[in-house]
Amino acid sequence: DGRTKLDRVVDAALALARTALARGDRVGCLLFGAEPETLVAPGRGSSHFAPLASALGLARSRIEESDYAAAFDALLARQRRRALVVLFTDLVDPDTSALVLARAAALRGRHLPWVVAVADSAIADLAGAIPDTASQALARLAAERILEERDRAVGRLRGAGVRVLSTPASALGGALVGGYLEVKARGRL
Repeated sequence: DGRTKLDRVVDAALALARTALARGDRVGCLLFGAEPETLVAPGRGSSHFAPLASALGLARSRIEESDYAAAFDALLARQRRRALVVLFTDLVDPDTSALVLARAAALRGRHLPWVVAVADSAIADLAGAIPDTASQALARLAAERILEERDRAVGRLRGAGVRVLSTPASALGGALVGGYLEVKARGRL
């Protein structure tokens, strides 16, 4: 349908925000790349949806390394009360995955971290394709390795007690809202 993975992440984040606000929870957001960029402090009520939608509407994909440490530090400096902290990421790079693991596990003392690993369907398609050429075989091998590293990262996060949602972008909205409702039903917040 021409929608990007980022479009689907923004839609899912807004669906989660709308659901949480409707249930009386406070919702905020922090957008970051090489540094923390946009912060909407947690608030409640239907009027708080507009600032969240405005901030998330500014989200842009860029080719730069995200500074997860600075983002987590900015969050911890501002969020003192226990919260469900949802981090949208790819988990395809071993170094980034290790940093996300360390920082998300450290959040567990005060917060409920939830890493949402958004799968790239193009990589999954490449990993399942039957190659006709040597270059296609190399592309398949690379895609398989990316998926294996991602699966290892998900396993390490879960092993450290971090909640993980690993799903294709096309199924993200429903899975995210369903996971939030499960957290609320179990009284984890």
